[in-house]
This record gives sequence, C-alpha cells and structure tokens, in this order.
Amino acid sequence: SNPNNIFRTFFGNNSNSFFNVSQGMPNMFTMNQRPTIITKKIKCSLEELYNGRIKKLKISRKVQDNSGIVRTETNILEINIKPGWKSGTKINFKGAGDILINKPKQDIHFIIEEKPHPVFKRKGDDLRIIINLSLKEALCGTEKEIKTLDGKNLKLAIKNIISPGMIKVYNGEGMPTKYGNRGNLVIK
Repeated sequence: SNPNNIFRTFFGNNSNSFFNVSQGMPNMFTMNQRPTIITKKIKCSLEELYNGRIKKLKISRKVQDNSGIVRTETNILEINIKPGWKSGTKINFKGAGDILINKPKQDIHFIIEEKPHPVFKRKGDDLRIIINLSLKEALCGTEKEIKTLDGKNLKLAIKNIISPGMIKVYNGEGMPTKYGNRGNLVIK
C-alpha cells in the first residue's frame, strides 16, 4: 500500500502534516550545515593586555578543490588585542579553517588567556601589588618606586607607621576599560 495513505490514516488528511513521504526524508547533510568551530587559546602577557598589541598567527588549513584534491594552505591571521581585554575574550574568524567539499566551512575562535605576571595581579580592572617592608621601614617610613605596566615610575612615600595588610590606592593607574577610563592600582 501507499505509505502516504498510512500516514493519512494516523495523522489525517492535513497537507500541513509534519511529514510527507512523497517529499522524502530530510537530507541529513542539509540538517548539519552549521560550521564546525576550532577553538585555540592565545596566551597574552599582562603588558599586552594593558597596552594592546597586534598579534600575527600563522595557521594551516586544508582546502579541497572541485576535483577532490586536498592541499594545505597557510594563512596569517591578525588579532588586534585591545587595551583592557580580559581572559576569556573571544575573537572569531568565520571560514578561516578547513574548506572541504560537502562539509561546512570551519570557523576559528581564539580565546585570550592571561599569563601570570611576576609583580602585578589583575582583579577585574584593578591591578594589585604586594610590597614587603622591613620593620624599620614600617616604623620610620620609606620611599618606594613602582614601575607601572606602561613604564611610568610611581613614588610611594610612606611617612606614617604602617601595619601589616595596610592598603594604598592609586586611582586611574589600573587596567584600561572599554569606556576609556582605568581601574585602580591597589598596593598592599
């Protein structure tokens, strides 16, 4: 018997039924046309995330021509790292991955990963630093010089008695933000 009659028996004679045998099964290839995504991490120093930088990355990809021959192609992708970007920031390159017949183009997503810094720690848009003082410096006072990520020298004058864990904040000396201002530098 005709499969359409069997479906009409179960689902009625509605032409808007969800399945029509005469139309055939949906093509599995057309159902899976989303591009595949390749994810790669880019390690950036705190200085690069503070000042911004253009990074050039060399990638290799497979490209298949109409005759079915696959060749390897290298490309240079430029990533313009903006001042203030954070770990987890994603940069997308649509269609920059493999190009193979009967497969969707591959997208490449790069994710920023911040390298640890030997002096500063980042917390949001603030930079934090810990300074160790001798007992004499804590009681009698001292002057310390801190080199910031943009190369400036900040003078920290300690004139009062300092207790452990005391904090001094320099407004506007932290990481750049997308709104054009800066976070704070927190000295402990």
